[in-house]
Amino acid sequence: MYKKIIKQIDEIIEISKYFNLEFFEFFIRFNKVYIFHKQSLPKSVLS
Repeated sequence: MYKKIIKQIDEIIEISKYFNLEFFEFFIRFNKVYIFHKQSLPKSVLS
């Protein structure tokens, strides 16, 4: 699941080379932080 999300983020990084880099960099950073926090939460909180 997480590997799939990270793969999508990597694809977004590739796309971002052709578009608005600053927006994509912010978006990617936000998503990586969100994923990290989601992973670090106790399982009971997520369910």
